[in-house]
Amino acid sequence: MMGRLTNAAAIFALAALAGLFWPASDAAARMAYGRGGEPPRRPGEPSFELVFEGGLAEPMGEQDGTFGEGGGLGAAAGYELGFRLRQYLGGWLAIAPTFHYVDFGSASGVGDFPEGQDLGYRVSTSLLRYGVDLQTFMGRPGDPVRLMLLGGVALAHNRYHDSLQYYQDFETSMNGPSWNAGIGLKMRAIELSAAYVWNGFETANLTAGAETRQYDWNYAVVRLGFAFGPQ
Repeated sequence: MMGRLTNAAAIFALAALAGLFWPASDAAARMAYGRGGEPPRRPGEPSFELVFEGGLAEPMGEQDGTFGEGGGLGAAAGYELGFRLRQYLGGWLAIAPTFHYVDFGSASGVGDFPEGQDLGYRVSTSLLRYGVDLQTFMGRPGDPVRLMLLGGVALAHNRYHDSLQYYQDFETSMNGPSWNAGIGLKMRAIELSAAYVWNGFETANLTAGAETRQYDWNYAVVRLGFAFGPQ
């Protein structure tokens, strides 16, 4: 319960930080571009932005399940870091190759295993996502606030690592397709968004009997981003 309250507080802090930057960004743009606060843009001119973003990642599926029950890993909230190279295809549509690294909070404790009783353990998961997103924007280029919708596909490289007292560490990785959808606000160079990521795969690497089964490592993320390039 305390973990989820901490996550909520952190998400509120991100939103508050974006709110502090919003009026300053708008005022600076108006001073730079004069009346109307809208930068000049030639119709049809290519426009690129490099966006760096980071945020809080909340695990779902087996990662959020109780450790040792039905494939549950007991992972806690972690962080996501990444970037996207956005190319506008018009005033309201953009395409962006993306990369994100996600590291979830590890699970640790003392438990009973086939190897012995009362053994200390630690389990951690992370992933790398290589994808392409489509984004749509409401309003006009140069507006101080624009609603944005996003969706995309990616290749997810899922990584697992565990340590068991007195035994050698074990690590493995699995690849699988991934999808995401989200919504956000673009406030000139500052972006605040939330997305849900579907991330499922099949593997026999995580079962003692080498039995292939389906895993669900979905997660939700709240991001704060900074865009560099024409606005």
